[in-house]
Amino acid sequence: MEIPILMYHHIRPDVEGTVNEFVVRPEAFEAQVKYLSRKGYRAASVEEAARRARGTWGAGGADPAARLAISDRVCVLTFDDGYQDVWEHAVPILDRYGFVGTVFAIASHLGGVNAWSSGEDRLMNADQLKTLWRKGWTIGSHTCSHPHLPTLPEERQKMELMESKKLLETVIGETVNTFAYPYNEWDRVTRRLVWETGYDFGCAISCPERSVFEDPYAVRRVFVKRSDSLLSFKRKVSKWYLRYRGLMKH
Repeated sequence: MEIPILMYHHIRPDVEGTVNEFVVRPEAFEAQVKYLSRKGYRAASVEEAARRARGTWGAGGADPAARLAISDRVCVLTFDDGYQDVWEHAVPILDRYGFVGTVFAIASHLGGVNAWSSGEDRLMNADQLKTLWRKGWTIGSHTCSHPHLPTLPEERQKMELMESKKLLETVIGETVNTFAYPYNEWDRVTRRLVWETGYDFGCAISCPERSVFEDPYAVRRVFVKRSDSLLSFKRKVSKWYLRYRGLMKH
């Protein structure tokens, strides 16, 4: 089963004089969510989507009767970095449609700015993340400082993974079991360390696996860009597109 796992960064109006593919305008985002809602999609966590794809969701495990109660169409909406504009623009839209999402937060910069990039964009604080978690959102890790993980010594990578997990677990009071690779950069060592430090899933974009959930530490997401029209968005969440990406292995 191919389930669309969508990756966003910013949801905000355009800044005059700039065009950024990582910025999806609120009106475009709402049109996308409205489309998903009309098509009967229900937003889920990565964990639920993975278990559903494997046929093990619900108390009945692989019992087909236990899975009938789950919507035929499940999607996952993920937001990397945890920007303040997601809180301001995406959350109210998702609330209106009864959707939840997953925020991959930079644990050492909560309430700060994106110091690894422009340093101009504010990030959600701990209270906002906890509010989202109480709404049913998933809070995942995106490391402590957003480094290029494969370039770091193994011990430094492990520290980024372990410390971010601990910090976020302190914030929400719950286990953090989902991770997203910064810059979509990972190798065999990084993948192994994500597993060793207690995560159940590692989310990426380009992966060698044919199926979205073939490897739980290389979960393939779909990058939603500013330039995506509603038509291109519809294509990106279609089963044939997800299968094609698997066949092309990118």
